[in-house]
Amino acid sequence: MKLEEIHKISVLRAGIMGHGIAQSFIMGGYPVILYDIQDSVLKTATAHVEKNLRLFAEFDLIKEKEIAPCLHRLTTTTNLRHCVEESDFILEAAPEDLQLKQSLFEEVTSYCKKDTILASNTSSLTLTEIGMQVKEKGRLVTTHWFNPPHIVPTVEVVKAEWTSEETFETAYSLLLKIKKVPVRINKELPGFLINRIQMAMVREILDLYEKGVASAEDIDKAVRG
Repeated sequence: MKLEEIHKISVLRAGIMGHGIAQSFIMGGYPVILYDIQDSVLKTATAHVEKNLRLFAEFDLIKEKEIAPCLHRLTTTTNLRHCVEESDFILEAAPEDLQLKQSLFEEVTSYCKKDTILASNTSSLTLTEIGMQVKEKGRLVTTHWFNPPHIVPTVEVVKAEWTSEETFETAYSLLLKIKKVPVRINKELPGFLINRIQMAMVREILDLYEKGVASAEDIDKAVRG
């Protein structure tokens, strides 16, 4: 599927990451259906999105008149079939539980269109594991967002062994279109790119501190500077 063919987006699960991701897409002009298993979770998520949009307007990041159209583009449901059957781009933001994600992907593929792109927001699992039961594996891609996703611009777009070049580039272009800063990761590996760099920094900082090279305050000052 190409970028110009994407008109409707589904976000699966409405927790901390899910509702922030949904907000990013509605701010980018796309209608979004947000799915969760409980109405109470969806109600809370919608309230958070509205609160976030009003904060954005307060700090002049968006105009006040944009809030209502954004909220109009967001709908919610506890019916998974209804959420995904007409979607062009589906992004799951479920907890980091392999069996949960696998079963979710398997069920989604029984409802959605054969060419719909399926993206996972996993940060610690691999798409190769998550998508084992998906038949059309070329449409699978990882989009690793960072918390809070409606504020942090960077999103890692990770290509698994199965991911087609078209899927990879469409996901990248979609994120670019909604004013995110996508980063291409050409092969999947634990931690992807940014988390691995951060952990390497943490290890080096702890080593320098333990060796007495500098105080914690001076190390912090150096990194911040």
